[in-house]
Amino acid sequence: MPTLKNAIDTLLYPVTTMMGRISYVKKFALACAIFAIPFTVSTLLVLLGNQQEIDALSNKYHAIGKLKKIHAINHALIGIRNQYGRNVVSPDITKDSVIVELLALSDVLDLPATSSTYRALIRLQASAEVEFEGILNEGSTLYTRLNDINHILLQVNQLEELYISDNHIFNDSDIYSLNLVSLITYFFNSPISKMEKSKIIGASILERGYIDSQGVNSLQDLSESLKSDSSRLLLRLKNTLNNDYITREQFSLYKQQLDGLKNLNRIMEDNITFDPSLTTDPSLFIDHCDVEINKLRELQSVLVNALLAQYQQRIYKLKQQQILNLILMCVVFMGAFYLLMGIFSSISHSLLALVSASKRLFNGDLATPISLSTRDEMFQLACHFEAMRIKLKDKGDQLLKATITDELTGLYNRRHFDSFLKRQLSQCEADRSDLILMIIDLDHFKKINDQYGHIVGDQCLQETASLLMKAITRKGDKAFRYGGEEFAIILPPVTNTNGEVIAERLCELFRSHTLTSPSISFTASIGIASTITANTYNANTLIALADKALYAAKDAGRDRYEIYQGARG
Repeated sequence: MPTLKNAIDTLLYPVTTMMGRISYVKKFALACAIFAIPFTVSTLLVLLGNQQEIDALSNKYHAIGKLKKIHAINHALIGIRNQYGRNVVSPDITKDSVIVELLALSDVLDLPATSSTYRALIRLQASAEVEFEGILNEGSTLYTRLNDINHILLQVNQLEELYISDNHIFNDSDIYSLNLVSLITYFFNSPISKMEKSKIIGASILERGYIDSQGVNSLQDLSESLKSDSSRLLLRLKNTLNNDYITREQFSLYKQQLDGLKNLNRIMEDNITFDPSLTTDPSLFIDHCDVEINKLRELQSVLVNALLAQYQQRIYKLKQQQILNLILMCVVFMGAFYLLMGIFSSISHSLLALVSASKRLFNGDLATPISLSTRDEMFQLACHFEAMRIKLKDKGDQLLKATITDELTGLYNRRHFDSFLKRQLSQCEADRSDLILMIIDLDHFKKINDQYGHIVGDQCLQETASLLMKAITRKGDKAFRYGGEEFAIILPPVTNTNGEVIAERLCELFRSHTLTSPSISFTASIGIASTITANTYNANTLIALADKALYAAKDAGRDRYEIYQGARG
């Protein structure tokens, strides 16, 4: 264990040395920075990640919205294909209008010149110009015209796929959104194009009134392909639109719209394959086909709107989460800051209190208690400081008491008498009040010492101290051993009457008191002087006058008191 402790101490020596040389304020600031910076950085990274996801979803939302423009061009091309296939040009849909739409598409899609979608659009515009030039040549047949326009349609579909790729629409963690994008593009465009192709081929056959082998083969291929697309699209729709996103009633409605693929096949079979006479009106046939095709287009539009709604919902949730994250970050940061400031304040106050206490101890102030409101290690240290203060104060009090107390009698000694008398006289002079000094001397004390010994003499002195303490009753009155068998009493502030009462009481106490072993009686003589009669606040003068009164009492026969009589000038 000592080896491990030494290893840890050695390892921590550099940082311990560095921290030991800076103040607690700097230590606290450094600790806050160490913990606050990673938390702040991690929180900002989360917020930045959420914001990037919001921006990405917003971009996808706008991109999907613009796909409707590509779908419109796709629909226009199909309309031209239908008309050209029947050698009829619609006044509403012309190749010139489609070319204009294609030229304006780069601005609508907001394509950068460096994107692959922009380059594909440029190629599509050039290809469309060329293709449209040869579509109505006299040598062109129905199938060559269809192939030419189908080539343009294929490029439009490829343009759509490139646009989706450039906008990273498939780069998504949400499975539902990915499935919707896949449905809208790969799973709908091809069946709709095949349905339009079937419609125009069927209408052309009905207009001519006969069907050739190439027409039979084309219709058969389209029929098989549409059946396959119907099954595949229904399965995909079922996997995408589960109960988590739509109700059974909504799915049933979507399935009815998807049945347009089967219905179109049935229309083709009823009006062409199983009707050799080909008597169906081409316009009526087209109307029936358009009904089924529009069902699929409507479903595709519904799914586009569902995808846009999904993006909006995700953006809304992310923004809400972003707000919650900001609020949480602020709450956590403010709470942590408040807590850390509380810790700092607690440590700072405790340290300052301990520093102040140590200064007071150093300056000799042992009276002020040391306490802290905390209950931590600082509190324990303060308790040790307080115990040390009490111990020092007790020792100081004992030492002070020893220096001002007479060891034999327990009364204050001569040193304290001198200092106390001067202080009281100064206070009385300032307050214009008066003070009485009484000096007591035991009568014939030398004879007691000589006859009974010093031990009995000491007993007399101790008994005298006890009698003095009985005689004085006020809080401010003090009794002293003046020296040898002489004692003193200071009575601040008083009148002469107070002094006479106490002196008389003392004489009576001495007269009635007897030592028990041996049985000895002794009396005392008392000299009294006051600032009232002495007309002075000088200590030495007052002591001299009290001594003078004492000697007068002894000359008058002892066992009595005398008051110095004088008059103020």
